[in-house]
Amino acid sequence: MSDVNYQMPWRTNYEMIASATWAGSAVAALGVNYLSAMPPQPFYWITGVCGVMLMRNLPKAIKLSQLQRHLGGRELDFLTLPELQKLTKKHPTEMWLGFGFPWEQRHAQRSFEILKRDWSIVEGMQRKRASNVELPIGQSWIHGIEPKETKLYQPLKHAEGHTLIVGTTGSGKAQPLDAGVLTPSGWRKMGEIEQGDTISTPDGGTATVNGVFPQGEKTVYRVGLADGRHTEACADHLWKVRVEDSDIAEVMDTAALLEHLDKGRTCHI
Repeated sequence: MSDVNYQMPWRTNYEMIASATWAGSAVAALGVNYLSAMPPQPFYWITGVCGVMLMRNLPKAIKLSQLQRHLGGRELDFLTLPELQKLTKKHPTEMWLGFGFPWEQRHAQRSFEILKRDWSIVEGMQRKRASNVELPIGQSWIHGIEPKETKLYQPLKHAEGHTLIVGTTGSGKAQPLDAGVLTPSGWRKMGEIEQGDTISTPDGGTATVNGVFPQGEKTVYRVGLADGRHTEACADHLWKVRVEDSDIAEVMDTAALLEHLDKGRTCHI
């Protein structure tokens, strides 16, 4: 990529507007030629020029449209063990990291264009483009800076001496075994929940427990609310919090929440 090839992708898609204009002009030229008794050659030339300009702008318009569409993030992908084995079969000396992209100059530029703006504007674009999809946790716009993601592998020898501890969103977070879990039949203790049980969800529905993962001994924090209610959670439990008078909710773990509280900041959960 050229050092001077700067691109600002979070703008109006002028290429799409130009493509629609050239397509409409071509149709109009053919229509006038069909309805009038004028010589057809000039209209053929006009249609040809419009077609060339359309082909010149349309690929750029589609590329920019895809880039902006991915601002809303993507749904989580899940693999079965046979699918994972198929991905790694031809790479016996490498570890599959998932889908992603090599970070280059253009990605840094695109990220900068987002981060220097008010996040609420970008969030508004997300909600507009994904109005029927629940927004994922985290900075979902990261998928928007490079729509084309590929399989990423790392040589196993590069991981020697490294320890990887993973606690991704959706994998479960620790609470005490005597914590209450609401089910359609009433409250039950966390330690009594088993795989396949049905529990209640915050939106009033139900969900099936896909797995139970004992966490061993962990430091547990008691989090109290202004109305007298309280709950217990470990340090890496995720919360959706508005700090002070901010209108934007951030997702943070218990440890980050405690840092804000220690500094005397008001946190709205």
